[in-house]
Amino acid sequence: MQILTASLTRRAALRFASAGAVAFTALRTPSPASAVTTQPTLLATAVRTFATDFSRSHSNPVPSSFTLAASGSGRRTTAVLRFDERFVEWTGDSAVMVHGTTIVSLPITKEPGAIRFDMPGGSVGGGASVHLPLRSAVEYPHENIGPSIAPTLELLNGSQSTTSTFEVPMDEASGVAWGLSTDVGWVAREVSDGSRYWVPSIVVVSSTGPGPVPRGTVITITTDAVLAGVSDVIPAPLTPDDPAADPDAAQSTAKTSKQIAGGARNTIATIEDDLPAGTTFTLEVETGRTSPGVRARALTYAQVSCTAPRASRGMQRRTGRETATANAPGGLPLAEDTFTGRI
Repeated sequence: MQILTASLTRRAALRFASAGAVAFTALRTPSPASAVTTQPTLLATAVRTFATDFSRSHSNPVPSSFTLAASGSGRRTTAVLRFDERFVEWTGDSAVMVHGTTIVSLPITKEPGAIRFDMPGGSVGGGASVHLPLRSAVEYPHENIGPSIAPTLELLNGSQSTTSTFEVPMDEASGVAWGLSTDVGWVAREVSDGSRYWVPSIVVVSSTGPGPVPRGTVITITTDAVLAGVSDVIPAPLTPDDPAADPDAAQSTAKTSKQIAGGARNTIATIEDDLPAGTTFTLEVETGRTSPGVRARALTYAQVSCTAPRASRGMQRRTGRETATANAPGGLPLAEDTFTGRI
């Protein structure tokens, strides 16, 4: 197994080590065996999973890195990271150690429910951090994995070892899980010289269940304050996804407000009633036009997002469709020109 080493400037090393999402500092549970080093500092991000019947939710730690506080010996140290493969998976990449101005690529050996890699003795010192090639394996609609096992890190150096457990702050909730998905129909607005700016014409929020989308959920329609005029919304009757269901089983309304923040114009619709599972809530959107020849210093692409009341977020399922943006299938902005400078 070959360990690849490279050098970089101290500034670049610090930028590399700080890259990525903000992580939680984990608590550590040492093993009774003598330690290879003082206990490492563990970092993990949180992923939410549910009980098998969707009656409870809790946060699980996905290991992201660990930092060694002090050196143990000159011998090579082996790291064994064990995890529950129902919510953590290996990306297939190597681990990366950053120590001072040196980065070291650490090849991985995959084992059932674990990864193993060696750290060179000369590079295992105070402040060395190891970035782990792990990510969340939780995907909608299969988040109800039930009880889970916290990941652990074991460091082996000769006859010495230490074991630490990754944790994140406890974030549990109970009730009935719920979720939503957002679909948007877009329409092009002629701005000038054949340029187009895309705005929403219809917004459909579907309640995925098993519980209802809570009342107080906010639908925010964002458009460019210069390239689009005021948006007016008209709530349509709540309709069931199943055509055989009673179309009068539920109704819902929304109160609206408008605001301008920087270069963005926001139209906010707050749902006033619960949306039962299997129903859809529709907003028809009428967006005004602007005068020709307008100037936009920076472009705000249109977007529709749904935000639940804080008290209900603990049981929210992440469908990945809480936000819709005027993007083409390839991910590029849905536009035919760049709306900066004079149009």
